Amino acid sequence: GWWFVAQLIQSAVIVAWCRVCGWALAGDGGISWLLTLVLFLATYTQHPVFYDTRFTALALACFAFGFYMRNTRAMWLSTVAALVTRETAGLTLFMFGLMGTLTPVIRKTALLIALIGILWFGGSYGLMRLSGGPDSTVRFPECLSGRGVDALSFGCVTSSLAEDSQLKLAYTLRLLRFAPTLTALPSIVAALPDLALAWLSQEGVLYSMNWHYFMQPLGILLIGAGARKRQEWKTSTQRIVLLQWILASCLWQFVTLFHPRLF
Repeated sequence: GWWFVAQLIQSAVIVAWCRVCGWALAGDGGISWLLTLVLFLATYTQHPVFYDTRFTALALACFAFGFYMRNTRAMWLSTVAALVTRETAGLTLFMFGLMGTLTPVIRKTALLIALIGILWFGGSYGLMRLSGGPDSTVRFPECLSGRGVDALSFGCVTSSLAEDSQLKLAYTLRLLRFAPTLTALPSIVAALPDLALAWLSQEGVLYSMNWHYFMQPLGILLIGAGARKRQEWKTSTQRIVLLQWILASCLWQFVTLFHPRLF
């Protein structure tokens, strides 16, 4: 009985995430709902288990919209929501904060969020290490899970990057394909920690578009592609081309879920 309640809640979160991304890209019109639908199609066949990453993806998508709209209240509310759901969100917020310091309107807020984000991640990870975890370290080579010089050795890092490098490159390019505009640069910078974890990992679920981990960077990349200019280019040809590109990307993602070789 409770399993169905959990699935209902998580399904609502995924739908909300799709809607936030669609609305940020296209406003309230029909194209916005179409974007919401195709984004849902691109994600609904994922591994059907209750995961915190999806809640974090929604919170970070809201943060990205507040960031691009220069809305500090939205940034603070979504910062809290992101941090209480997943510790790795602190790294994303830290990178967003660094980019925000370049904008006078939100400079102070961005600097504080960057500081809180990195402290939250460091404190959470340190607490997990003291408690005997985190279990996720098994997803990385043993040398990266160690302490001191071994984890920073050149050989360890290069061997980690080389493992499944073609799949990791495909994963990275597919994510970046959803953000083909210069306005998405802050989101690309904010996505770097997630991409780095994928490249350093040795378990395919961290660099597979069939799992849930890609939702965390995908939401901020999508919003970065269009949110900042949404009010300025409602009828421009450039915006129409962008929305068509994202629609096609979502549909291609949906098709390739059933044909992994097309990945």
